[in-house]
Amino acid sequence: MSDEFDLSGFQTQLEQLEWIKIRKAELAELEHQVRSSIEENLPPVRSDRDNQKIVGTLDGKPYLEWRGTKTNRLNQRTLKSEFPAVHAYCTEEVYGRSMHILNGQDNA
Repeated sequence: MSDEFDLSGFQTQLEQLEWIKIRKAELAELEHQVRSSIEENLPPVRSDRDNQKIVGTLDGKPYLEWRGTKTNRLNQRTLKSEFPAVHAYCTEEVYGRSMHILNGQDNA
């Protein structure tokens, strides 16, 4: 069951949101292509150096920098399968809200 909220007074803002959504997707794709074209030519990441740093130069001056990072993350899948009681004990329910543009479609 969903509650309804009349958006009649927000036509301009809704059109702006739709425009922004389209542009963000286009820019994200363009950024991915540009980064990929540069990163294809970088030296490989050296696993023996935790903080490997590569500086890209333009006209002899530093322009871009890449730093290797190493992180430790909790593997939720392993924790849940190997220690289900601990996983259940440490899991909390969190509520939030997100907005999605439906473009006037009936998605109830």
